[in-house]
Amino acid sequence: MLRIQDLKADAKYKDIFSITQAEYNATELLAINDGEIFQPLFVWKGQSILVYGYHYWEILKAHPELNYTVREVEFQDWQEAKVWAIEHYIAQPETRLWQKLEAAVQCESYWLLKEDAKKAHGNRPESPSLSEGNSDQSKEVNAIIAQKVGCSATYVYNFKKILSSGTTDIIKLCRKGELSISAAYARLFLPKKPKIAKPGLQTPIELKIDSRDIFEDCEKNTDIGKKNTNRHNGIPVDPMPIAQQIKAANVPDGAIWVTLHKKDGQMQVVKKTFDEITGIVHMTVNSYQCKVVSADNDIIVIEADHINGGTRELRQKDDSDFENNSRRAS
Repeated sequence: MLRIQDLKADAKYKDIFSITQAEYNATELLAINDGEIFQPLFVWKGQSILVYGYHYWEILKAHPELNYTVREVEFQDWQEAKVWAIEHYIAQPETRLWQKLEAAVQCESYWLLKEDAKKAHGNRPESPSLSEGNSDQSKEVNAIIAQKVGCSATYVYNFKKILSSGTTDIIKLCRKGELSISAAYARLFLPKKPKIAKPGLQTPIELKIDSRDIFEDCEKNTDIGKKNTNRHNGIPVDPMPIAQQIKAANVPDGAIWVTLHKKDGQMQVVKKTFDEITGIVHMTVNSYQCKVVSADNDIIVIEADHINGGTRELRQKDDSDFENNSRRAS
């Protein structure tokens, strides 16, 4: 068996792996407790070059008493050895997505050539250009990387955009696992939402009291026979009981009643008018879904939302006094 002192390092393979000092310390402590490195060191057969397991090698050099295993693997060339190491590295579940993608993009030309060779039934084509302008080819290679890594092609695209931006502070946060690829992409490339200033001491609000009739505006926006999707789609309470009360009451022409139905959480605004010629009482009822916003001993604030289809018109022959007898139809 090859000894650790017989192994040779090569930056092409060593630089593939990314491990923090904390992760290294945890692995070292576990190996000391076990008395062994259970993960084999993989070496290029006949070359004695370490291809996979550099952080284990460093631990073994610091603790030669630990047991270990060396396995030799045959490779045609250095590129095949590098791709083999990267494919095993990105298959590890503990490897972060950013680390996997940063390693995987080093193999995209190799993987694309393999795919093209399969399509050509073994006739290996010339190395393709991976220029950004070739969108179909870029999509293909992104799909290959996504399959190898185990993510979506969108993540691969976003990763490449972040990496090509050269924004070092963002890239460092991603490498440390402190910023996700989605969050980094949004920060760099998505339009920022404008901040809406909240009312406060530094943001004075102009207050203007309008003299318009609110209920009159509501009646102008009546929704009889049509659906206004901006309004509440509730079921209005039966307006007949309130309509009967206001019809019989001595109410000035044009006045309104506001009625709260506590159980149903609704409000009705009822307006009565009288046609002197026909002797017909016209009743217009607007229904609202409502809730109490605040209440104290003096003021009750109610929020009302007009119910879609909640406006009704009722007509009845008048059989009672309406303000005075002189106004009744003859």
